[in-house]
Amino acid sequence: MWDQVDTRIRRAMAGIRRAFRGRLTRVNSSLKIQQVQVNGLSGEQLQDAELFQHFGFTSNPPAGTQCILLPLGGQTSHSLIIATEHEKYRITQLESGEMAIYSMDGAYVAIKKGRIVEVDCDIYRVRCKQYDVTTEDFNR
Repeated sequence: MWDQVDTRIRRAMAGIRRAFRGRLTRVNSSLKIQQVQVNGLSGEQLQDAELFQHFGFTSNPPAGTQCILLPLGGQTSHSLIIATEHEKYRITQLESGEMAIYSMDGAYVAIKKGRIVEVDCDIYRVRCKQYDVTTEDFNR
């Protein structure tokens, strides 16, 4: 009996698509939830897949960015992108426990070990009502 149950479960699961990889070809960033066009690694093209991002963080990934798609209900036609990665631009010298945000132009903010915040950019803009800095040491 249990063999029959297992067989039926395997047969049902075979018809449901699991998470898969793709590459972004277009991003529509003007919507409340970004929609993207993706070429799946199996050759299929998906239109208007939703790109979900963590609260407080947003990006507009360039074409060629790899992604992980999760088909809702196992249906490829309603897939969500749950992760993106672009091997050409990702910062690779971070140590365990460090993090960074970066752009494809090479600008970045890194939070490093030793409570160090490192910023590299061409223009650094700050807009605020008040600017406070407290320091024990000032280097010129």
